[in-house]
Parts: sequence; C-alpha cells; structure tokens
Amino acid sequence: MITERWHTSPRQYGVVVERNCRIPMSDGVELNCDVFRPDAVGAFPAIVGVHGYSLSMQSDPIKPNSFSSVAGLHPGEEKPRGSIEAGDPWFYARRGYAHVILNVRGTGDSGGLYGFMDSTEAQDIKQAIEWLADRPWCNGEVGMFGVSYFAMAQFQVAALAPVGLRCLFAPWGSTPIRDIVCHGGILNAGWLVNWTNDLDRPRIESVSVKELGEGVFWERVEELKADQEITAVPRLRAALEHPLEGTNALIVDILLHPTMGPYWEDRTPNYEAIDIPVYMGACWGTYGLHLRSLSETWKRIGSFKRMVIGPPAYLDRPVHQMQYESLRWFDHWLKGVDTEVESDPPVQLFLMGENRWIAANEWPLEQTRWVPFNLHEGELLAERDHWWEEGQDAFFDSPWHRGSLEYWTAPLADRVNVIGPLMLELYAASWRAGTRWIVTLLKKNVAGEVQVLTKGTLDGAFLLAEGSDPRPYAIKHDYSVRRPQAPQEVHEYSVPIVPTGTSFERGSRLGIRIACADAPARNPLEGAASGHIRGQDGQRVIVYHNDHYPSCLWVPIESGNLLGTFISGGRPYFNNPT
Repeated sequence: MITERWHTSPRQYGVVVERNCRIPMSDGVELNCDVFRPDAVGAFPAIVGVHGYSLSMQSDPIKPNSFSSVAGLHPGEEKPRGSIEAGDPWFYARRGYAHVILNVRGTGDSGGLYGFMDSTEAQDIKQAIEWLADRPWCNGEVGMFGVSYFAMAQFQVAALAPVGLRCLFAPWGSTPIRDIVCHGGILNAGWLVNWTNDLDRPRIESVSVKELGEGVFWERVEELKADQEITAVPRLRAALEHPLEGTNALIVDILLHPTMGPYWEDRTPNYEAIDIPVYMGACWGTYGLHLRSLSETWKRIGSFKRMVIGPPAYLDRPVHQMQYESLRWFDHWLKGVDTEVESDPPVQLFLMGENRWIAANEWPLEQTRWVPFNLHEGELLAERDHWWEEGQDAFFDSPWHRGSLEYWTAPLADRVNVIGPLMLELYAASWRAGTRWIVTLLKKNVAGEVQVLTKGTLDGAFLLAEGSDPRPYAIKHDYSVRRPQAPQEVHEYSVPIVPTGTSFERGSRLGIRIACADAPARNPLEGAASGHIRGQDGQRVIVYHNDHYPSCLWVPIESGNLLGTFISGGRPYFNNPT
C-alpha cells in the first residue's frame, strides 16, 4: 500500500515455516506454536497471535468465506469457520515480519490445563513474548495481531507490560469475556454452548471444585439441576449430568459464577495499565459480541489509540481484511517507518443508511445530543411529554407465547443520523420477580421493511451501581449481587443499548421492541445476540408511560431532527416521503 508520501513494507522475501515449535514456561509447561519468518539472514520484528483453537487450521490454504459459512454453495455442509482468526502469516513474513501463532495452555498440543482467558494464561503469553523477542531471528520488537480470542488476549497481556511488546492490533475483540457470556447479566447460553465446541482438545479442571470443595460443589450442581431455565437448554442440562468431563467443567464453572466476582475479575483486562499503542474496533453487526463493551474499552485505555467501527458484516474467515491497515500500523511502531498513522483521525465509523465513512476525534461524537423519546399510548414514540392520564401497555411472556410491545416514531421529516449508545428508561411491573429485559432497536424504511439495528439487555435483578453516572451513555450496573425486584410492583429499569451508527432517511421510522425473550434470529450475527436463557413460568408484564412513570428511550442524534418529529407525519404538506 502506497501514497505519494509513504508506503508500507513491500513483498520481497520467501518464507521459512517451522511447525510445532515449543516455548518453555517457568513451571515446566511447554506451549506449541507455528513460526513463519522471512527466508533471509538477519533479525526481524515479530507479530504474535494466541488462541485456543486448531493451530493447523489457522494457516491452511482455505478460500475465505463468511465466519459462519452461510455464504457457501451448500449451507449446512460446511463446517463453521469462525475460529480461523490469525490472519495470513505468509503475508507478513513476505514483508519482513516473523509471524508466530500460538496455542494457549491446555489447548491443541500445548501442555497444561486450559484456564479460559485467566491470569495464568496472560502470564504465559507474557513469557512467550519475551522468549520470542530473544530469538536470533527476532530484533526484539514485538506486536500482536488477530481478532476475537486473538484480540481479547492482547488486552489481557498488554496490561502486564511484556519486555519487547510495542503495540496491539486488536479489532473485533475489545470485550471482556464475561460481557459476551452474560449480556446485561443474562446468560448468553446459545453462544456459550456453540463456542466451547470450537476449542481444540481443551484439558479443563473444574475451578469450582477447588473453590467450594467436593461436597458443596455437588450440592450446587443439584441446585442448578432444579433450575428450569437452565435445564430448558439441552446442552446445559447435559453438562450438569457430567459436570467434570471435558468442556462440561467450563460450562458448569460459568453457571456457578452468575455474578461478578473473583472468577470474572481474573478474566477482565486492566485497561488502565496498558501504555502502548492500541488499534481496536468492531462492526455494527457484532452487538452481541465485540461491539458491546467497545465504548468502555475506548474510554479506559489512556495510551495512543485508534478505533474503527465497520459495516455490519463480520470479517471473512480465514481473516484477510485489514492486512494492509495492520501492516501500516506495524511498520510504524515496529520498524520506525513514518506511515503517518499518528495523523489519522482517532475514530472512523461506517454510517449505515448513507453507506459512507465518517471521521471523528471523540467517541461518543462530540456533536451528539441525547434526546428523550417518550413511550406513548397507541405504540407511539415521540419527544412530546405524556398526556394527562396516559396509562400503560401489557404483554404476556411464557414458554407457550413470547409476547412483546413495539413503539414507533412518526415518519421522520428529515434525514436523522443516530450514532452512539442508547438507553431505555423503563417503568414496569411483572407478575414474577426477576424480569429480564430484551430491547431491540428497529428501523422501518419507507417501503415498510423492518431492520434490526442493535439490542439492549438487562437482568432486572441487577441495579445501578452506587454513584453511577445517570447520563444514558455512562450508566453502569452492579453485577456483583442479584437483588430481584418485588413482583407486581412498579420498578424503574435503565436498560443500556449497544451503540448503533445509522442514518434514517426522510419518511423512515425508528422503533423499539420490548420483550422478556429473544425473537427468532434471522442471521448468525443476530444469533450471537439471541441465545439468552428464557423464563419458564408464565407472567404478565406491564409497561407504564405517564407523568408518574415517564418511560422513554434516550436517542443519540448526531445530526437532523432539529425541529423534532412530526406526529402528523408531515401531512398534508408532503405525502411522498422520499
């Protein structure tokens, strides 16, 4: 890649491939890796990727396809390929880098027991980086690359400041693992049971047995077996029958740690300790995965950083996108070549609807204003305050019928750009304690077609954290203790909604769906955000919207809607909304 002012490293080397190299750890365990390096005399910078999946699969010659293989000629006949995330090692080696792809402890042919992104795994990666930086073919300069698992591991180890680690290239992976497993405190069972199948021969020892002791452990397992919401998921029920076997041990550990505590804290990066350049990002479609906590990651990292949020299409697998962008990043930080990455705008976003990129200096965008759109009778969503004696709406939720409510704006009178996180301030009551909220942000175009944009989720038993900033883009919940709200009483809930970046054309509508369970997913990205456990008892849920209980949706408007929405729809002044 070149411009008139700079260029990235050219393709100029052959490639030496060393398979199944062993890296010693301080406790005697050895980690297994493949090394791809330039076929030339001298020392080169190293790029390291770490994971728990098949090592050979990361560099097999496979034609790229969607991460879920839905684009294949014969869907269902192809094996899902979501875990092929290392990037192309030949690409980097040909351009003067040693690319090392490493299996973490307890997976593949690496020794030891798998720790599920814990602090031991992070310490292993630190040792591996320092060992690799000292190889004769490495000049001591190391960066990290990869998405998803590969990216999340980067944040964990960067906080430990390994000698030689100079930068991270970690898009599609800024989320702590708990935020993927539990959305707003609700177990994402669908993702969990699918993801554990991707691990390569994991050797797992129950953390819970060590914590609780044998007797208490088995008592807790029996309690889980009596939980109808958990046992309604066949894979979870099967794991409880043999809780110490294979990946069952990991699944049961997660079931036995439903709240934030030492187990999850050990698997959460210390973002404030990261002091090297970081490239992060996601796409608008990964609201069930890496987009969820990207805003928090961006805010907490204080070092030099760049963020990109792309169109709602997860990267192909094997990953080949962003290879030149990452090369430019590595050339700058590992080779000292001025590729002007420090002059780039800090934030670049793809604006859906207009299908163009926009640049910004801050996130959320500095010109954004959060406008409260109130829930009204007649399924209306509007800025107007509630009318006198407005009331309530209700729906039923049960295994026999999953109801919901929807609220929509009138057709918009102008183009409105909605960019940033949203929040539903909800006043509601339910027949049973422990209501879970699933809020879906929707767009209806001029033709009446409905598009799912993003989701918000909250287990109503988790309250706002003490001293939480009440602004819609800054609220935080305390996930360390469940405090189920009393049934059949009105309670206030603040449901955070994962950001979107969408342009609503004139005549289109913005809407929300409020439910206690997921609607059927229409594609794999929706599926990643739609596998939550469900209530197994019937209940009636009431949503209030009046002067006493002013339920509203806080919408981040970047531009447009200066006059507000027209409940009239703008008629009779314009009938053709396009």
